[in-house]
Amino acid sequence: MKAGVTVRSFMILAAFFIILLSPGKAFADDFSINVSDPDRPGQQGYEGSTINSALSVPSIHFADNQVLGTLRITGKKGINVPLCEGNKIMITLPPGSCFMSAPNADNYRKYVKWPSEVDGMKNQICDGAGKPGIGFVSGTRHSLVITVDNLDPSGKTTVIDFVFDEKDFSCIRVSALYEMTNAYQYNSDAITRAEFFQRLTEISLPFATSPVRWDNSGYTEKQFPDLPANSPYAGNISILSSAGLITGYPDGTIKPMDNITRLEAGCLLGNLFPPREYPIKWSDVPNWAKGVQTVFSKGIMTGYPDGTFKPDQYLTKSEALIILQNTLEAY
Repeated sequence: MKAGVTVRSFMILAAFFIILLSPGKAFADDFSINVSDPDRPGQQGYEGSTINSALSVPSIHFADNQVLGTLRITGKKGINVPLCEGNKIMITLPPGSCFMSAPNADNYRKYVKWPSEVDGMKNQICDGAGKPGIGFVSGTRHSLVITVDNLDPSGKTTVIDFVFDEKDFSCIRVSALYEMTNAYQYNSDAITRAEFFQRLTEISLPFATSPVRWDNSGYTEKQFPDLPANSPYAGNISILSSAGLITGYPDGTIKPMDNITRLEAGCLLGNLFPPREYPIKWSDVPNWAKGVQTVFSKGIMTGYPDGTFKPDQYLTKSEALIILQNTLEAY
């Protein structure tokens, strides 16, 4: 991996808002933000009463505090009152990205706004009756659920703006993991050690908060006898080795094309963070696996419903996407 950051033009796609929003693209296909009704997950095909639109489409790159365009939700023409009090809206960022901070009841106005007037017309969604126009329901580093709390039907327009421009709050972290979503999301194939190492460096190097630091000065690639110097993975593996995160096997090899186990991945990711004691409830996790304790405590990995962790089971690409996303959000 090079020291520089890959620049891309990312844009927002507002997908179906299943109950309230009519189907339609707000920006373009490159970067998708899903808009949905959290009370009716998975429902499709409803012709709703509002539409999605984009007010701006800035270019962003792999780094922290990236500004996205505003996602505006408005009522359809000819529908006098498109939303009702109690209606919920959920937005979800795609894998490979996250808010800089999780929205909560104290800061959610940095993520969603409801202007009092738009083009000289009063907004039906407004503060009043001792309630805000929009209320907070829940938030994570990659999602926000709001509710319509106060509505004045005498208003002539209905507008909700999701904004992504508040530094260290609603601005987003974008990583190269985004580009792997389609290839990984529903893929039950095992991921190799080399590919997992590569994905880990890609979600680490562009971000100042990552424990993996990149220092060009004095950097030399460590050579493993089973890793050719011209391998596309050589630089990434050397970076992790230089950071003390991977050491290879006693015989000096790294076994790059072997599949990585869940225990190996858990211990590696746990080593990114200060150790945390955590009561392991999974019956098959060895006591020495302190890194796994740390990832459990941070919610990066978990076990199976039968009470096992399956440490020797190979990590699948779909599992890798989830735990790398959780790691990205944990920085």
